Parts: sequence; structure tokens; C-alpha cells
Amino acid sequence: MAFSDSTAGKVRSKLGDVNRQKENQQTWKPLSVGASVYMSDRVRTGTESEVIFGLPDGSVVSIAENAEMVIADLFEKDGVFRTKLDIKKGHVGFDVKKLSEKSSFEFKTGTATAAIRGTKGFIGGEKGFVGSLKEGKLEITSTKSGRKFSIGAGETALGRDSLVVLKLATSGSPSLAKALAKVTEDSTLSIDQIVEAAKVADSTVAAKENAPLDEESMKVSSVSSVVCSGGLQIEGSYRTAVSTASLVVKAGTYVSENLATSTDGKTHTFSVSVPVTDENKLWTLTSADVVLTAGEKVVTETVSYTADKSCAEVNTRPAQIRFSSYDSLRCVANVAVSGLEDDAAIFSVDVDGTPKTHESLTRNALKRAKLSEGVHEYVFSAVDMAKNKVELNKKLGCFPPRKFNVQILGKKREVVSNPPGTPKGYDKIVKTVQFTVRVPGGDPSVLYKVVVKQNSRIILEESLNQIQALDYQVPVELVRKGVNKIEVEVTHKSGYIVKAQKVYEVF
Repeated sequence: MAFSDSTAGKVRSKLGDVNRQKENQQTWKPLSVGASVYMSDRVRTGTESEVIFGLPDGSVVSIAENAEMVIADLFEKDGVFRTKLDIKKGHVGFDVKKLSEKSSFEFKTGTATAAIRGTKGFIGGEKGFVGSLKEGKLEITSTKSGRKFSIGAGETALGRDSLVVLKLATSGSPSLAKALAKVTEDSTLSIDQIVEAAKVADSTVAAKENAPLDEESMKVSSVSSVVCSGGLQIEGSYRTAVSTASLVVKAGTYVSENLATSTDGKTHTFSVSVPVTDENKLWTLTSADVVLTAGEKVVTETVSYTADKSCAEVNTRPAQIRFSSYDSLRCVANVAVSGLEDDAAIFSVDVDGTPKTHESLTRNALKRAKLSEGVHEYVFSAVDMAKNKVELNKKLGCFPPRKFNVQILGKKREVVSNPPGTPKGYDKIVKTVQFTVRVPGGDPSVLYKVVVKQNSRIILEESLNQIQALDYQVPVELVRKGVNKIEVEVTHKSGYIVKAQKVYEVF
């Protein structure tokens, strides 16, 4: 099968010192929760550290402390997955989902390789090998001898040149993996001594994991009931001897890192700050759970909190204002105010810098603003509970249908004769037509067009921004021996039209 689509795993949780080295790079960089990991990435952990990955096929892999692993293969094509992890040091836990017939999931160590169809347990070993299953089946091939064999649920295979299969009560347990890591790496031990050490480790781990866990094992001592800057602050103490124990805070879909940094059976303190913002939607919740999981036992304590939505660190997202529609004849503008889920805001409208209206909004809304007649600068704004402000600036016109008139100075009809003493060859007669457009408010911006015609021929035309005044003086060259009809037509932005005319008779 030809694979061409590389995929990515994702870091679900981490504890302590976890670093990643990209292919062909020399530097190691810290790996954080939520980060993606890709084929050829090398990941290592420090002392008392751990990292858990979610893989594209739904499997989960955990790298224990002081371990190093290379993601040799990580491909997916048409629902078929191929995964191969090369364990360079330490051991790795796994919970592999049942694979399709063509999919594959393999581990490689310094002494053997193992193929998985769907199982749960751990595998590792640099100088020696250890593979252990809680459930499922593991196909193992020795690198040195080429011998193949398999182990099943509740079985553990370990050794160096040759492998021994044991039935252990805690097979597949991460605590057993940690206990056996040093045993298989000790070259001074014989195979019989390795077996005996494994049995002792099994008994010790079983005793710890089955130890009773009482309510005093985890206690929340303080919590910030009203959340503002710094997030939800939770402090408390815990006590557990189970090495695989986890202590996390859960709020909605948020899960903190493991806060159980020590599992020696003694009382230790923990402190965590959970971000509570509108970005992560945690500001709508009223409680979070602190959960201690040790083996099969779980202790949970629920803490209540209230997000202060007037706090800028909590309420980080301002509302949004979008221009929806506008009608200059009806003199209304519609704007949509959104982003107010679980929030509130004061919506205001300013006209030419002067406040006009304001009202309180507790949800997303479509707001209609009444416009003032004429052309004005409008500012639509919304200020939420945390004083986040958003503005929308628009220059809008309001032109309701209004009656107006056009007045032409002088008589409506004039008779013109050729002036006496006109030089020969100078045959022009020029008159100046004066007229005034009278509109309410005296604002020329309400006009759409001014047209002057002489005998149906346009001699002047202005529109929109060209119209700067309401008084006109238009020179007209009259046609001799005939009638000169001057027509003035003025169109308001509302569509209302007014006409006026003047006639010159020339003999």
C-alpha cells in the first residue's frame, strides 16, 4: 500500500520536563499541551516527567519518565493507518484501538519489535526488553534471534538475549513498567534473578494499587469564588502512594495538567490557575471538579465559582457591530449587534459628535436608528460589561419627500430687441438667467440634480457633490428672431422634482 498523507498526533497532557526535537535539527524545544507532533519528531522526558499523545487512529501513547522515542511512521490514507514508534530509551505505555485489517501499529526497541492489533499495556527496553499487557495481544519478534512469539492479557515478557513470559497480576500497569525498567537494564542480573525481581515488583505494585484511598487523600483548601484577573485559583493538598495517580482540574472541556507531582504516600500541596474567559467559554460555567485518580479509585471535589464579566481579563471579546441596511427616504439605518452571548452592552448612537440615543442590550439584536434630515456623521457604538468598546462610523443622508420651489428672477416672459448701435458682424444677444432653489433648511446637499435647458438643449447640469449653492446665475446666448425657452429642473434626493421656466422672444 502506498501511503502519501502524513498526519499529526496531539499532546493531551504533560507533566514536568518534556521536549521535542524536529528532524534535521540539533536543538530541543519544550512541548506544550495541545501541540501537534509529526512523523520523524523525537520526544524525550526528564525525571518525574510524562507526556500523553492522542494519535489520529484514536490510540493513546504515554511516554514515561527518562524516556526517548522517535515517531518513525505516522500515516493515514483512506481510513487506513500506519504507525511505528521507535523507543530509544525507557518505556512507553499504549492504549491502541482495534485496527482495521490493513492498518498497522508497531513498536521498535533496542532488542525487539512488537506488532499490535488493539491492546493496552507498555513496552520498552534499550539493553533489555519488557512488554506487558493489561488486555489484548502483542506479537513480538526478537531482533537478535528473529524468534517470534506472542503474549496476551495479564502476561509480561522480559529479558535480554532470551525472553521469559510471566503471568503477573499488574501486567500492563505503568507502575510495573517503572519498577521493571531498571531490572531489565541491569546486565549483572541472570534471567532467574530478573524473573524473581519481576515477581517482587508485581507484588509491591499490587499492594500499592489496591491500597484503600480515603476522602482525606485530596482536599481543596481555598478557591477564588469570584473570578477576575488570574483566573480560577484553586489550592489544596493530596496524598497518594499510587505512582500512576493523576490530579487534575476539569471545567467543561478544559482539563489541567497532572498536578500530582509526587506519589510517595505523603501529603503534598497543589496550586492551579484555570483561565476563565469568554474565549474558552468557561465564563458561563458555575463549577469545576478537582479529580484525584489512583488506580481504580477516584476522589472528586466540586468547587463553585462565578466569572466576573465586568473584568477585562475574563470578558476579552468586544461586541460586534455590522451595518445591515439603510433607507434614505424613510430615514432609518439598521445595524446588527452581535457577540453578546451571556454578556450585556450599552448601545449608543451619536450624530455629528452629539449623543442621540442609548439603550441596554442583553442579547444579540438588530437595532433601527432614526436618521436626522440631511447628511450627517453617525457613530454606532457598543460598550460591554468589561468596558470593551466597538464603534462603527458612517456618513448617512436622510432625505424625506419635501416640497420646495424654484424661483426665477424677473418676468416669466420677456421680449428682447436688438440693441441700437450694435456693430456690424456682432450678432449675439446674451442674457443672465438668475434663479434660486428654496429647500427647507437651506442645505444644498439634499439635492440630487440641477438641469438648465435652452430649447430642450442642456446648457448646465450639476449633480450630488457638484451642487454647492442654491443661487444660480446662468449666462444664456439667445437665438435671434425666435423664441428662447429656458427650463430649470431640480431633483431632490427623495425623487421629488420641481420645474420652472422663462421665455425670451427675440426680434
